[in-house]
Amino acid sequence: MGRRVGTSRSDRRWEDDNGDIWASQFEHDVYHGLRDHGYRVRRCDESDTIAYTTPITSGRCVECGSASVLQDRTYTADLFVVTDPTEGAEAGSYLVETKGYFARDSRARFREVAKELKSLNQTLRIIFESNSTRSLGKGTKQTPVSYIHRYCKNVIPGVWDAKTRSVNWHER
Repeated sequence: MGRRVGTSRSDRRWEDDNGDIWASQFEHDVYHGLRDHGYRVRRCDESDTIAYTTPITSGRCVECGSASVLQDRTYTADLFVVTDPTEGAEAGSYLVETKGYFARDSRARFREVAKELKSLNQTLRIIFESNSTRSLGKGTKQTPVSYIHRYCKNVIPGVWDAKTRSVNWHER
């Protein structure tokens, strides 16, 4: 089945029986679950990387003095699903991100990535390991799916069902 090879508590890397290293056991399970259910799926690589920007608060441009400063960033999803069976066709295909825990930095990142994906006419789906209510700070509690519906309107969330090894999509 595989084993954890991470060297620290936060390092969730997983090695499967073939010797392939995954970011986590959850990512490994989702990949194989999707394949078992007939999806044409592959792991993302550098060709799937998306460039986006984030605003810098309290920053100032040294050239012009403007307080409106952006930082260039890149994002690479975990998986890529091809929905069109035509060889080489990627129209209608989508990126998949697997999330075991939806931390604050991930939430902020996906808000910005969602804006960029919309301008590129690409689709991102996020698969959560659980949809349990979490505290988002300042007394706010929300499920990951409701957060995505509220703040990342063009991202489609899903929740992993470990028993059936399938995804329950929560489209609007």
